[in-house]
Amino acid sequence: MGQIEERPANDPADQRADLVQLAWDQKAWEAVSAAGFSGPLYDRLVDRMIRYALPRIRAVIRCQQIFIWCHERNHKIKLSAPSRWTDADQEDLAVRSVAKAAERFDRTAGTRRGWSPSGGATLATFFTGMCIDEFPNQFRSWCGAQKKLQHEVPVGEPVRCLWWLRRRSARVGVRGADARPGDAMRPVGVPGTIPSGR
Repeated sequence: MGQIEERPANDPADQRADLVQLAWDQKAWEAVSAAGFSGPLYDRLVDRMIRYALPRIRAVIRCQQIFIWCHERNHKIKLSAPSRWTDADQEDLAVRSVAKAAERFDRTAGTRRGWSPSGGATLATFFTGMCIDEFPNQFRSWCGAQKKLQHEVPVGEPVRCLWWLRRRSARVGVRGADARPGDAMRPVGVPGTIPSGR
């Protein structure tokens, strides 16, 4: 029992979790339980689940199936894909969701809220479900960060605007209050902006 055997060749993602995979998972679970859910055996088990879940979570985020799955798992969750999000945004959400699910899996291992072979799901299916459950939290956090970014003006933008307006003002000979149009355009108190100097 000191080592975790290799998984059988069949796909553990089957929602109906076949008996062979469940038997393997139960054996692996007993081994990591005996080790107190720590040490190299436990680390290998968690690593295998992460390696299993991450590409699947990436794929369902990219095709937007994740929003349907989240709603199916919890009917109160009603999210939809944003009109603009990059591959990097999607990758970040996948990694964050899997990482938070791994943290939660680690906290609940060995408790009644953790995995149990009597639940009928394989370890991989159970963990993937945890990743799906974590996605709405990460998605809402990402959406909040995106809203904040929309209201910020990058440091370079006011400088370029000010430069262009001063150059234009000098060409047409504008003086007085109109000679400093950048001050009127510059947002006040927004992170990432240059203070007006007043």
